[in-house]
Amino acid sequence: MSVEHKSVYVRLYCDADRRVATFSLALVLVVFVWPWPVEFALGRTHGNPLRWRRRVGFRDKEMYVRRSRDWDRKLRNGHGHGDGDGADVLQSAETRAALLALVRQATSPMLQHEKTGYLTMNGEWDLDWEAMVTAHALVDRKDMALDAFRAVVLVHHVEYGWMALAQPRDDAAQEAGVPVDVDVDARRQQVFAFRDALAAVGKEDLFFRWIEIVQYESTQPGGFGPERQVDAAKKIRDLFSNEGIDFDEFWKESVGEDAEASF
Repeated sequence: MSVEHKSVYVRLYCDADRRVATFSLALVLVVFVWPWPVEFALGRTHGNPLRWRRRVGFRDKEMYVRRSRDWDRKLRNGHGHGDGDGADVLQSAETRAALLALVRQATSPMLQHEKTGYLTMNGEWDLDWEAMVTAHALVDRKDMALDAFRAVVLVHHVEYGWMALAQPRDDAAQEAGVPVDVDVDARRQQVFAFRDALAAVGKEDLFFRWIEIVQYESTQPGGFGPERQVDAAKKIRDLFSNEGIDFDEFWKESVGEDAEASF
């Protein structure tokens, strides 16, 4: 084979490689990159960020709504197949526990404090832009108060429709015989005062870890009874003690009441 023929083949191979690389890059862009800007500006299934921002605008306080991804079907069907004809979340303790675990993780105070709504999207949860537009419209029309959307969890059931998942702290209060709606604002102000006091000494992370301990203990099987409250109190006191803070004394100084109410 002459040198001239070899040169032709080399040019052909280089041209073929260049075309393959160009085609591969175009394929990657179309398959993985192109859907994102289309969904961002023109998504219709659950709305899109562009329409949400255009309708809602910029506000001092904004709500975000997350919806479950495909894992909800796997929960309704114990084997992960079909459209939800399997384990009933109201009847199956295993399914209910799995649901509560995912919800507890998604509503973790630490997560909500450290991340914006957009950053909470992951493999389990996606943002429902259309629902966010609707929620803000309800507030604008004075049909619902803004605080009504604070950490609300809705679960759809084939037979009963949409149901509100009770917050673990509310369940614990009811089991202890304490009305949930008694002095809610006063308790909220106490919690905020405690958080601000911790932030003032550079220990705000302890506030969220305290919330997580109470939330975790109150959702365990058997309820948040006296024994579990004692265990939670010990964990919290040890947590604060490791950071050089006497929990009982710090709570009383910042809130003005004994620390027992915090459990």
